[in-house]
Amino acid sequence: MRSLLPKTYYPFFARFRHPSPIQERAAAPLLEGRSVLLVSATASGKTEAFIAPLIERFFAALKSGERHLLLVCPTRALVNDAARRLQAPLKACGLELRRRTSDASENPEEQPAALWITTPEGFDSLLCRQARWLGRTAAVILDEIHLLYGSPRGTQVACLLERLDWVCRALKTPLPQRVGATATASQPRLIADNFLGPQATVIEEGSPRSLRAHYHEWVDFDNLRDTLADLSKGHKVLLFASSRAEAEEAAANLRGLPPFGSHVYVHHSSLSRRLRLTAEQAFLRQSCALLCSTTTMEVGVDVGDIDWVVLLHPPEDRLGFVQRVGRSGRRGGAAQVVACYRQAGERMRYQYFLERAQAPAMSTGPAPAHESTVVQQALSLLFQNPRKAIQPAAVLARLPQSIAAGWDEKEMGQTLEGLVESKWLLQSGDSFSAAPRLEAAYKRGQIHANIGSIQQKQVEIREAFSGRVLGHLETDRRGRIPTRVTLGGHTQKLRQDYQQKNVLAQAEQGPLGEVSIPGSGPAAPIELESSQDFAHWLKLAPRCLLSGPQGNLLGHFLGSCWGQIFARHLAQNYPGQVFYADSYVVAWQGSFVDEVWNRDALWGCMQKFAPSIRRHLQLGRWFSSLPKSRQRQELRQQLRWDWVEQVWLPSPILPVSGQAAGQLKELLRREGELTIAGFFPINPEDL
Repeated sequence: MRSLLPKTYYPFFARFRHPSPIQERAAAPLLEGRSVLLVSATASGKTEAFIAPLIERFFAALKSGERHLLLVCPTRALVNDAARRLQAPLKACGLELRRRTSDASENPEEQPAALWITTPEGFDSLLCRQARWLGRTAAVILDEIHLLYGSPRGTQVACLLERLDWVCRALKTPLPQRVGATATASQPRLIADNFLGPQATVIEEGSPRSLRAHYHEWVDFDNLRDTLADLSKGHKVLLFASSRAEAEEAAANLRGLPPFGSHVYVHHSSLSRRLRLTAEQAFLRQSCALLCSTTTMEVGVDVGDIDWVVLLHPPEDRLGFVQRVGRSGRRGGAAQVVACYRQAGERMRYQYFLERAQAPAMSTGPAPAHESTVVQQALSLLFQNPRKAIQPAAVLARLPQSIAAGWDEKEMGQTLEGLVESKWLLQSGDSFSAAPRLEAAYKRGQIHANIGSIQQKQVEIREAFSGRVLGHLETDRRGRIPTRVTLGGHTQKLRQDYQQKNVLAQAEQGPLGEVSIPGSGPAAPIELESSQDFAHWLKLAPRCLLSGPQGNLLGHFLGSCWGQIFARHLAQNYPGQVFYADSYVVAWQGSFVDEVWNRDALWGCMQKFAPSIRRHLQLGRWFSSLPKSRQRQELRQQLRWDWVEQVWLPSPILPVSGQAAGQLKELLRREGELTIAGFFPINPEDL
């Protein structure tokens, strides 16, 4: 490798005893200019594996400022961590590094650098504001690419890559080389095709890591503290919560007591950059500490050698489990996890994760694109155009062919006209420009995101005495804020200043606030593919039935969203009956009627009830701006109706008994929750 990388080998690899396998295998194809997807375990040196060869290949152009590299990370925490890790080796090469996020809005035309690190939203903002500069990009790297695939942000990034190629062709500059990296990709070929192109090379490296699990029946934070005290003598622990509020609650309950004392920190996206970095650095320095986090710490932020990972809930899929558990034992030891569960079904899911951690994932085909991204991209393109106007044909021309093929110019025109009616756009003939409402959103940077809600307003929380930003929260639908919150594990009393422009916080002693920082939406759903794979591990049929004197329990294994649709379906067909529905099973009293579960019945219930659960489908913030016919079509696609109709419905509903029946019962959240299939008792007040 020294001969392949004469300029970058020592700055990037001198501190290692020898290059890792992924670093050795990646160098040649990257130097040849090929698009490459790197798949290798955490702490295997993927960042150096792609950065060093790319800098070597474009060194002269990077040094002169003619070109630059663009590294796109899924979170601001990962942007900050990548900048911290790469600063020194780039400086040793005589090159500059800069960031572009809401935390660090540096201007590339005023502050040139060889490497720019940003998020998908920052990438979108750069295309709007500095498209000509971005046209000199030598390579685009998508880090932790698995977090983008199948999401609204992933569809957005695919569109941004196509738009960047369009800019490069217009400026007659070479198209940028595309590179992706991930530690956990169940379908690497599909991911590579989606983002890097069908000619991309996939390089997979690494053997399965050993996992050590400690199961903990979680009753409350007191008994969790006892378990951590036993496991964590002089150790560092990273705790994953399912929401920002839960992370705050965990920190508030575990701070000040053994084994961590005051060394308990919180990390989530609602905290200010200063508080997040403070938590990361403090946790990095300590030898015994606890960091309570949401998914912001799921990917490679370097906070030192973590001894144990605590999961308060089973993640939604195996990839999430492997990614989180992989944060421990990064220096070569076994990955260690405290798996918290409340009932037998959750423990079964942990066992499934452990046994199937390295097995190929089930696939129902490529993830469908999120059509609401087309609306967001149309608005973004408007501001990229120097004339600040767009036409339907121009929007379609700049979308990836896989997305544009499903649209025509007339339908795009109708979509833009709908934005005129909702006062986002102004129309003049077949040309559309920004209305004042859109201009204001653009100035605040609100049009670049494709997650969350455009209707909800985010407000900054500032410390009353110093004016420093502590974090932010979303108002409710009426624009109201809570009176008290827990932020960074501390209770803050909130008030608005006399001009009603700022939210001021004052630290308060005593009990926790009335509410913690709220999340931006429902928890991530358990997907259909993950649910079906779980059924396969349980050796249960895709549709299995347990009948008893009090009712029926049907294992459907179609995921969270179908479970919610089935809940409404049962309530309609069995009015007044007790029923239960989740990602795996549905239960109801009364006799089994096959007509309730045939193709026509399920088609009808999907058409009727899918709109009511669309927030759980994470369809993107501009979904409601699509034409109604397009909304219905996307709902069907995201619910994988074609697969349900062609594969799931034709499979027979098989009765279960014995061990299989016991497993199906254990998937209910609490023992005795329903008087069905002969297990008792039921307490109506518990439902």
